[in-house]
Amino acid sequence: MADTLKPTTWRWRLSGHDLPPLTHCVTVGRATRAMLIRQAKSLSGSPNLPFPLHGHNEKNRPAIEDGRHRHAFFLPEDIDRDGIIDHVTVYASSGFDDASLYLLGACNQLTVGNGAAWRAFDIVTVHVGESDELRAREWVSSTPFVSPLPLKRSKGGKARHGRSARNQLQSLLSKRRSIDFSPLPDVIIDAFTRESEEQDFPAAEAFRIGKKNADRPGVQLERAWFRIVFEQEVEGPLAFGLQDHFGLGRFTPVE
Repeated sequence: MADTLKPTTWRWRLSGHDLPPLTHCVTVGRATRAMLIRQAKSLSGSPNLPFPLHGHNEKNRPAIEDGRHRHAFFLPEDIDRDGIIDHVTVYASSGFDDASLYLLGACNQLTVGNGAAWRAFDIVTVHVGESDELRAREWVSSTPFVSPLPLKRSKGGKARHGRSARNQLQSLLSKRRSIDFSPLPDVIIDAFTRESEEQDFPAAEAFRIGKKNADRPGVQLERAWFRIVFEQEVEGPLAFGLQDHFGLGRFTPVE
């Protein structure tokens, strides 16, 4: 559960021409964090973000407090399900302090891209408070899960085989159960073919990973869709895997 009375969720609506496609969610998620860093520097002279938005300790490692991971998530969303990013949600389980709220409220334009390819979008705050996602037992991928560990990597001509995406997701769920104050209940994981259920939905391979050299020769990262069913209802947002803090590996509740 989030800290008492502290809002954990801030959501903007994007407007402008040629909004980015959902396949660019990592690019938009990282641009959102970069926007906050620029705004922090403009307001205070320092690019350092308040702890709820940064979530790292003095060694620049993700901080754990009270058994919970406190690193903020920057989650692009396609709420009207047309394949285009129309909202961005920032979520922090620790809750936003006054400095974070002031910084988030000072942002009104999101710049995506760089050089000649950059575009600016107006953003308007539409929600501040607790997570407004439904509690549910069943969740399905809204962006593909990308395996954090490669399936195989050639080194000196010898291939090393990693675990499947499904096994890696199971491991991540198990770790979350072991460190979270509110343990996730037991779960069933099934493959889910997003493209077959929604004909115009982009293929998992179309989503940009955004991690340097992630697809270099000899490295294979598996992209997959999943349906997960918990024994009991759980609260979102839920995101797992590579670049989960920037929009990949996102799950949405089934109503």
